[in-house]
Amino acid sequence: MRRFARVPQGAPLRDRKAHGRSFCVPQERAREGADLLPSILPLYEATRFVPGQVFTSAFLGEAFLRTKQLDDAQRTLEGGLELATRGGDRKFFIGWMRRLLAEIAMERDPEQLTEPFATPHFEKCIACFARSKRRTSSRWRMLRYGHLHRRQGRVDKAREYLGKALEIFERLGTLIEPNKITAELNQQ
Repeated sequence: MRRFARVPQGAPLRDRKAHGRSFCVPQERAREGADLLPSILPLYEATRFVPGQVFTSAFLGEAFLRTKQLDDAQRTLEGGLELATRGGDRKFFIGWMRRLLAEIAMERDPEQLTEPFATPHFEKCIACFARSKRRTSSRWRMLRYGHLHRRQGRVDKAREYLGKALEIFERLGTLIEPNKITAELNQQ
C-alpha cells in the first residue's frame, strides 16, 4: 500500500489538491480526504473556477460517502452536479457524481423497494457514459446497478447488467472482479 506524507494546511493549493484526491482512492484514507478537501473547495468558489469546483466536489463527495457522512456527501455532490451540468464538457464528472448519488441512496435504503431513488441516478449515469463513449468507465456503474436489480428481485435485469460489467472487466484484463462477477452470476 502506498504511504502519503502529511501536507500542511498552508501548503500551496496544487499540493493540497493532489494530496486530498489521493485519499479518496483507498477506503482506509477517506477520513483524511474528508478532512483536507473542504479547505480546497472555498478557494475554487472564491475564484469562480468552475472546473476546480466540480472535480473537488466529486472527490469530496466520495470522501464523505466513504466516511458515512451521507448528508454532507449528498449536499456536496448535488452542488457539484449543478455546476457540472451548467455547461462545458464535464460528462465524466456528471456520470461519476450520479453514481455516487445512487450509492448514497443505496446506503440509506439498501433494498430500494419503497422508493427507488438510486435507479434514476444509475440510469442517467450509464446514459451519460454511453454518450461520451467512455464505456470502460461504466464497469462499476453496471456492476452496482446489477446489484440494485438483484436486491429488488429483478434477476433478468441483474444478470444483464452484471454480464455487461463482466464483459468490460474482462476486456480490460482486470484480475479479480471477473471471478467475483462470474460467481455472482452462477449463484442466481
